[in-house]
Amino acid sequence: MQARGGPLVVDHEDVWRFGTIEEQGTPVTVIEFDGRLLPLEALDGSWPDGPRDVLGILQRWDDWEPALSAAARAARSAAGALAPEAVAWLPPILVPRKLICVGANYRDHLDEMEAELTNTVPYAFLKPTSTLLGSGGSLQIPAGATWIDWEAEATIVIGRRMRLARGPAVLEGVAGYTMFNDVSNRDHMDSWQPVIGMDWLLHKGWDGFGPAGPLITPSRFVVDPQQMGIELTVNGQVKQSSNTSKMIFGIQEILEHLTSVLTLEPGDMIATGSPAGVGYGRSPRERLVAGDEVAISIQGLGPPLVTHIVDSEDTA
Repeated sequence: MQARGGPLVVDHEDVWRFGTIEEQGTPVTVIEFDGRLLPLEALDGSWPDGPRDVLGILQRWDDWEPALSAAARAARSAAGALAPEAVAWLPPILVPRKLICVGANYRDHLDEMEAELTNTVPYAFLKPTSTLLGSGGSLQIPAGATWIDWEAEATIVIGRRMRLARGPAVLEGVAGYTMFNDVSNRDHMDSWQPVIGMDWLLHKGWDGFGPAGPLITPSRFVVDPQQMGIELTVNGQVKQSSNTSKMIFGIQEILEHLTSVLTLEPGDMIATGSPAGVGYGRSPRERLVAGDEVAISIQGLGPPLVTHIVDSEDTA
């Protein structure tokens, strides 16, 4: 994708990422360096006696991040590397503590949806963790659903417990960033009761409606999270092309607001909103159908997040 803004990451030689794959039915944490994937278990003692899952690592991020960095250095020369395109990806965090989505956070998206911004703080909602789907996975269209839509979103991964956090230091609680597709069922968009509001479970809570990953990029490699280019394609055609600089509420504001309401915990994921270009906002309107392939790329965050759309009766 076309880069926007200044350089996003430090020297390429130093950048590593981590995530979760499935091997023989078992979740396995992997380190990615320069396109090479290695399970922690394959690092010949470079990983100390500690947590083997991503959530466990994030729960003591300040302690385990240096060990991951050392493991990444070992991965440069270790044998048995896996090709990212050949593995079965799982969501990077299998079951995050919380999956929070921020909506109405790009003005051009509000415009295309013919909506007005009336809130003075970030608009947020919780999404079931059962929506999560790994990259390359198949998203089944729910039975009876006719209008499935896409939303590419940069996503925060929390690495420190935070409550009532204020100021730039709030960003120190971010362990890293990943990608997320806040898939939506638009079937009832025009018929919600205005007093009650939208049924968010029917709108966004279906199983598989949260493709995430494939990897987490540690925040120390992200020079400016408000300068990340975002691109989403459907069958290779660009549908969304934007930049996190266009957010209405930036990442610091999002975290300040959320920690004024609830405690953020290591392993929480926070999707930061979708820019313009969703199917429902296009003219004519578009939808996802069986056979479509959706790919999201966000500058500096590693290989694309890919999702295959299948019919409800399919089992692929």
